[in-house]
Amino acid sequence: MPVCAYVEMTDGLQPHGAAWDQFAQALAKRRPDILVMNEMPFGQWLARKEDFAMEDARQSVEIHEAGTAALAALNIPAVITSRPMLLADRLVNEAIVIENGQVRPLHTKTYLPQEPGWSEVSWFSRGDGRFNIQNICGLGVGVLLCTELMFNEHARQYGRCGADLIAVPRATGSAHEKLDNCRQDGLNRLWELRRQFEQGRAFYGWPTLRRRRLRHHPRGRSGWADRNQFFHHASRH
Repeated sequence: MPVCAYVEMTDGLQPHGAAWDQFAQALAKRRPDILVMNEMPFGQWLARKEDFAMEDARQSVEIHEAGTAALAALNIPAVITSRPMLLADRLVNEAIVIENGQVRPLHTKTYLPQEPGWSEVSWFSRGDGRFNIQNICGLGVGVLLCTELMFNEHARQYGRCGADLIAVPRATGSAHEKLDNCRQDGLNRLWELRRQFEQGRAFYGWPTLRRRRLRHHPRGRSGWADRNQFFHHASRH
């Protein structure tokens, strides 16, 4: 039975150094089959800036290339995350799995927000709108990237198609609620959509792992889950 682990890493993650070594050692002790990381976990969150900057985009691509190699070196059977890919004058946010050291694209993010702190329309092109189940470690896995969680029809589609797991790498952290220019009605709408998803998850039995980037947490958080317990949380000290 595959064991699924998740991590919530702080903003500015580097794929080297003491913090990374501690993270790798902790994973080595737990030996998960599937690890779910944040959405675009390495470096700074690009969409905190309103306007696209090619230099920042290229730096993000470079650090994620190094980060992907570092994740592959962890020797975990499968790691699910996402990375920025540069296409012409914009990026795309591509969900990937690193399985047995090989990188495989899973999905490109289709639903992009444009809010203070999350100016993704300015930075990214929309994906192709495909939401397909992929075989990962013998499980049928569907991926939703962050705000795509709010569009329940795709989770229902995954369920109807027999998905064993819905993995949701995401970047929404506590800082989102603290942005001075964030409209309260927009936040209320976001949390109402999340509540609707949770109701659907409970009703349809969608097994879901959701991982996010934390802006102000001094350390990342981690936990593990198997098919019988998908939401066992544990703090990493």
